[in-house]
Amino acid sequence: MQRLGYVDTTRGQVHYREAGRGPAIVLLHWAPGSSRQYSAAVDALAAEGFRAIAPDLPGFGASCRREGHWTIGDFADNVLECLDAWGVQRCALGGGHLASEIALECALRQPQRFVFVALD
Repeated sequence: MQRLGYVDTTRGQVHYREAGRGPAIVLLHWAPGSSRQYSAAVDALAAEGFRAIAPDLPGFGASCRREGHWTIGDFADNVLECLDAWGVQRCALGGGHLASEIALECALRQPQRFVFVALD
């Protein structure tokens, strides 16, 4: 069953949807958009034995509104903070469009944290 929640970060609250237990898969939505893009995927991955998490990037969906200009690095820092808050030490990370740049930056900053990164 999918769960909706919020995690506190240094730049505001991030809304997310999550389901399942097991190895973590984090899905970053396209911009503009929200985690709703991955609602069906979160449930499908959970049914296959994964912990699937899809956050709304700051400024999108139900997450905090961004103040000022955010760089790809700012978004990456926020995603890494969310991983810490969720207790995710290692995961697969996926994203497309703007989110592919964010995912790549996350992997460059903390490569040991990612089993693989899928970019679209």
